Amino acid sequence: MLCRQIINEVKELMILQNYSYRTIGDYNKIWNALMSFNADNNIEEFSLESAFDFLEKHYRYNVYTNKMRTSRERRVYRAIIILDTYDKTKTLLPKHMCIHPSCKSLQLLNEQFEDILKDYSVHVDLRCLKHVTSEKYVSFARRLLTHFQSHHVNDISCITIQDCYNYFILRDDLEIRSMQRYLLYTNDFYSFLCDSGMNDNVPKIYLKTANQAVTDKIPSAWSLEELNLLLGAIDRNTPMGKRQYAMIMLAAVTGMRIGDIKKLTVQNFDWKENTVSYTQSKTCIHVCTPLPKNVIDAVLDYLQNGRPKNFECSTVFIRHKEPFTPLSGSDSLYRTIADNIHKANMKINENRHYGFHSLRHTCASILLAEGAPLSTIASILGHSSIDSTTVYLKIDINKLRECILPLSFEEDDGYG
Repeated sequence: MLCRQIINEVKELMILQNYSYRTIGDYNKIWNALMSFNADNNIEEFSLESAFDFLEKHYRYNVYTNKMRTSRERRVYRAIIILDTYDKTKTLLPKHMCIHPSCKSLQLLNEQFEDILKDYSVHVDLRCLKHVTSEKYVSFARRLLTHFQSHHVNDISCITIQDCYNYFILRDDLEIRSMQRYLLYTNDFYSFLCDSGMNDNVPKIYLKTANQAVTDKIPSAWSLEELNLLLGAIDRNTPMGKRQYAMIMLAAVTGMRIGDIKKLTVQNFDWKENTVSYTQSKTCIHVCTPLPKNVIDAVLDYLQNGRPKNFECSTVFIRHKEPFTPLSGSDSLYRTIADNIHKANMKINENRHYGFHSLRHTCASILLAEGAPLSTIASILGHSSIDSTTVYLKIDINKLRECILPLSFEEDDGYG
């Protein structure tokens, strides 16, 4: 089927199903880029292979090797899967369909599995969990059911708990924390199946993993040289560059979490005292942090010369396209860091975490290297316990050496 025809029919169907014009517009930008790519390569028919090639060359995103870390990567991938689903089924991909690049053939659930998923969704909602947490439980259940359906298992009563574990337990690419979450989601979903009478294969015991302490993992931090390269790659002559520079400076110098940076208002800043005061979203701890002149200058430069004008909103960092609203709470702005790493030609280990939270770790490691006491670092970062701050001792090798008592031996000619 012609790619242009699929896109036009999908957009018409989206309008009929009351998709917002903003959502359709976001997808349309991706599809227009796909059409330009196809024109340059003399491609008329839609195929998943050529579409994945487009994602890799246009967005530098390989669906088979890269993890979907940002909302942007999920959106461009989903835009392609929407076209592929329509090409195969003449239906739209459900809005909350969980997608993953490792699924080579994305399937719609059969009627029985879809009904089970709806019942499970209601079951999860009744537990009054956070919305994001509830979505994770239901999304995993959908992936699990999709897995069984792809292996021609369509009777839920035939599935055992071991069948569920086999979906992920043999994978060698999962970290301990991911394994813990998958076990939690699996046990919860299978318990629901048994308690609701859909499955009689009640297990004698549910598999669990040992808890992994947060301090088992060494935080990822930037060296000063790397940080300067990153900041130097930002084009500060553009409004977007001014916003990026100010946000990265705030994160690296104050250790603020990205969620708190996005919520900052003009009232949070004391321009006379050069401080920023805010209440952390995660811990509800109030923090007042002094700001050096270069950070103040970066924020003021954005407010005066970069931020969209004539927009009545006290939030400092906002979108630069209509609607001029505060930045989305679900966007980690991972791409902001990744794009500037690419511009600076920096070589970063593929397994290294280099999102905005790594800048918080960088702030702690710099303070530690300068000899700041852990109590001071804990106060700046807003840690509720100094135990949370001790993890940063692992970053500074020199400081770690100071914590190790040197062994002393007395010379002895004999054997004691």
